[in-house]
Amino acid sequence: HCNTCNMCVIKREHHCMFVGYCVGHMNHRYFCLFLAYLWIGVGYCTYFNTVFLMRMMTSTVTWGQLLKFLLPMIMLITGIDMSWMQLYIFFWSVHFAGFLLTSVLLIYHVRLIVFGTTTYESNHNDRKYDLGWRQNLTEVFGRNWKVAAVWPFAESKLPHNGVNWDTK
Repeated sequence: HCNTCNMCVIKREHHCMFVGYCVGHMNHRYFCLFLAYLWIGVGYCTYFNTVFLMRMMTSTVTWGQLLKFLLPMIMLITGIDMSWMQLYIFFWSVHFAGFLLTSVLLIYHVRLIVFGTTTYESNHNDRKYDLGWRQNLTEVFGRNWKVAAVWPFAESKLPHNGVNWDTK
């Protein structure tokens, strides 16, 4: 039962505060694909922002430039540096932080899937649903998991009805 949604969710993984719904039996696959595509998109932005900034920066790094990278928001808010370069640095830092966040989330959820656990089960060290990495991927992505793990529109029937589960 989810107290936030005030409803019961089959094989509830967690209530995601970022997307605003519960991740469970029927949408776990789509949530993981969302994280993967978000990671690719943020990585793309971070890479090209880094290339852009490298071209814009001078060849020698000064203490002032280092301070601009360490405290980009403070430099903008206080008006110490209101240049376009400082705005570029601020956006780079936001993209880099987003890349780190999505990397951690993606690694965490892939680990949960591979070990056949939900967040609750992992926190309580309950491993009774771990059926091996291949079957665990099938439990989330369906019988056609190799295609469904990449393409969200692929037909891939889940092996269970969401109520009865195989255990070790």
